Amino acid sequence: MGNEHFLRMLDADKGFVLASSHVGNFELSGYLLRQEKKRIYGMVFGKEAKELMSRRISALEVNNVFTVPVLGDMSHIFTLNNALQAGDIVSMPCDRNFGSAKTVECDFFKCKADFPQGAFALAAMFEVPVIAIFVMKQSITKYKIYLRPLLIDNVKLIKRDEKINYLAQLFAQELENMLRQYPEQWFNYYNFWK
Repeated sequence: MGNEHFLRMLDADKGFVLASSHVGNFELSGYLLRQEKKRIYGMVFGKEAKELMSRRISALEVNNVFTVPVLGDMSHIFTLNNALQAGDIVSMPCDRNFGSAKTVECDFFKCKADFPQGAFALAAMFEVPVIAIFVMKQSITKYKIYLRPLLIDNVKLIKRDEKINYLAQLFAQELENMLRQYPEQWFNYYNFWK
């Protein structure tokens, strides 16, 4: 649902951000959204087993998806910046901050929760659109992709920090909506709320 937003942004000169989460099976989007117009640079955890990373890299590169491991030297930031400057796609998980102080406090299920600001800060810096993406299991062999644009009216009138906060809250709302439909597909293993 919402594939028209993805296709429209593929045809634009600008890049865009895919805001994902640990809901459903996001990695499948790297196989299901196969296209040749733009490269997708997907940020991944950098400390997984080498064999797993190697197999993932090989499988995804066939679909024009390049993994960007998060490393201590912060080189992933330069890769993601370059991707957006080139008009490509950056994909990032937006529901776990991994201890980073760079977060946005959002309303989430009538409580406060911190969401990482990284994806939204990149979108604000490069003035590119953001699409929330969820890949949800429907049956043993069937998944459904939901693509929801996070829209800001009068983008030029909003300050950068306000834009980051607004995008994060829009994402939190979309995540909440998805979890209401699929509560058993949220892979959350820590205390999410403040």
